[in-house]
Amino acid sequence: MYPQIRTGAFQYFPELVEELNGDIDWIWTQSGFDTRLLEGKDNLIPTEQYIHCLRLASATTGHSDFGLLLSTRQSVDMLGAVGLLAEAEDLLGGSVDTIGRFLRLHNSSSIVTVQQYSDKVLLTYDDIAPRFTRDPQICDFAMGFATKLARESLGEGWNPMAVYFVHKEPENLESFSEIFRCPLYFNQEFYGVAIENMALQAVQPKADKSKRVSLLQHLEQMQQQVSANEKYANLVGYLIHVLLPNGGCSEDNVAKLLQMNKRTLQRRLLDEDTSYKTILNSIRMDLARQYLLETKISLTNMASYLGYSELSAFSRFFRSQQGCSPMDYRKTGK
Repeated sequence: MYPQIRTGAFQYFPELVEELNGDIDWIWTQSGFDTRLLEGKDNLIPTEQYIHCLRLASATTGHSDFGLLLSTRQSVDMLGAVGLLAEAEDLLGGSVDTIGRFLRLHNSSSIVTVQQYSDKVLLTYDDIAPRFTRDPQICDFAMGFATKLARESLGEGWNPMAVYFVHKEPENLESFSEIFRCPLYFNQEFYGVAIENMALQAVQPKADKSKRVSLLQHLEQMQQQVSANEKYANLVGYLIHVLLPNGGCSEDNVAKLLQMNKRTLQRRLLDEDTSYKTILNSIRMDLARQYLLETKISLTNMASYLGYSELSAFSRFFRSQQGCSPMDYRKTGK
């Protein structure tokens, strides 16, 4: 199934474009978006088309920070039932877990992870939409939206410990500084928001146990239906993105997470005219190209993040796929 996103993601999108003196009709025309779909929040469109609209909005308004600005306008009900359940949880930690577990019902190309350390919790976001993997517009939006949701429980005076971005530092940091009010790190290997461990114990202002029970049942049923119809290639790609930074994305590990043996997984992927190696190589190349063109990450760190123990192994792989060395590609873009 092609990655899709609910039209609820367009909440306040036209209004912000017009506020910033952009041409909303031009966006609809250029993207081929059928505006009749905006009559409902649960209509599904390709995530790729939504990101295209974000990029067009950035172009027509002259705001490279359009996605980030949009995050300040939207509310949690933009996520539909996922947002309502997150809102009904007792604690902020429960809300974070809910969004991490069910966000793909809103945007099936999104990946949220929660990593706990002794002094902090790191919430990371990834988006694997075709053609626009890790696009800065939607990823910056996610960083801003996560910060806004946390402040609804912790108060407007609360700030993250730090926010991390894959893309280069923007020429104008004004909106980033105003929205996050904390240290900002660019040219990183992931998009993430760091918060204090204790912050997850904050009480949710709209906690509702009865609503939580019914919504949880509804979302679990939806998730089962979606999983039953999803192609194994998509599931494998999703798991590779999650496991790759930690070096645990072997074919055996992915098969175990899908509750099958490796040979069964290989047959399932063969039925879809692909293989584990093909999917892994495609993801590695997409990420490598992005790192090389849009960041200043060192080749050594890049190789490690992509699952290579040695830079030489990554360089050989890249040359075999691209026909040039990683350094040459970074210099020329081809």
